[in-house]
Amino acid sequence: MLKSLSWLAVPAALLFFSGRAEAAPRSLAAATARLPETVDALATTHLKGVRATKLFSSLFPALLEEADELADGLAKVKKVCQIDAVSSIEDATFAGTTGRDGAIFLAITGVDEAKAVACATKVAKAEMGGDAKSEKVTWKAEGTLYRLSSDKSKDELFFAWLPGDIVVIADDPEDKAQLEKMVSGKGNIKKSKVASRLSKLDPNAAVSAVWGKAETFEGKTIKGGAVTVKVAGGQVTAEASAEMESSKDAQEVVSMIELAKSFLGKMSPRASVEARASGADVLIRADVPEADLIKAADEAMPKKRKR
Repeated sequence: MLKSLSWLAVPAALLFFSGRAEAAPRSLAAATARLPETVDALATTHLKGVRATKLFSSLFPALLEEADELADGLAKVKKVCQIDAVSSIEDATFAGTTGRDGAIFLAITGVDEAKAVACATKVAKAEMGGDAKSEKVTWKAEGTLYRLSSDKSKDELFFAWLPGDIVVIADDPEDKAQLEKMVSGKGNIKKSKVASRLSKLDPNAAVSAVWGKAETFEGKTIKGGAVTVKVAGGQVTAEASAEMESSKDAQEVVSMIELAKSFLGKMSPRASVEARASGADVLIRADVPEADLIKAADEAMPKKRKR
């Protein structure tokens, strides 16, 4: 019952379609002030103004066609609480840790703490359907944490409300310990694996992310990196850096990218990709017309079957 409310942690796919904003994200400031040193991945993005972008207007309706739970959830919030959940989120910051803990920090506008708690309670009761009369949903504040619980099913959900109207939801909304870890780190992210890359975050980009967890690509180890995506003037520009184990590995990855250019050319003849090695780092820049990206994404997205 309450478990089905986990869709309230708006999926990352939605947040990647944002345009340039005027101010740094409130969610990023809140996250970096509280995250623990175990964080090895961080991404931030603006939603303010997202509805004006062609990427959003073209792809978000298609995403809702495929994501039934998200579509139903957003509709329920609007019906039960008279709140447009998407419009209420100004910006968002995601964080993941080596211990597989994760959380999303959402900067809310137009919805205060009392209204948010009341809405979560109403939606929980609405989710119960026929059981709503016999099952009581209650909430309790525990410092900055809120516990939303059902007295009959014993289900529980947790979220945090931080100063500045920031909502924090853990990857598993039922895991209180996970949420506590992500909001009680006292800003020790500055001692984490991504600490040296935090300065590379561009808070005004559509998406800006850094990571420090080693990953394998074509048999080679990527020790960490950063990526920034901007949308402006009908063009999507992505710049990325990846730290390899050696300059030899970096050069070999550049060669792989050069070979892959022909595929991008087929997808978008007007797109361009540049890659070069700088010591053990691979530096990549890609420019793709927004219209071409929309077309490619639309063709790749499966069409919803009629019921």
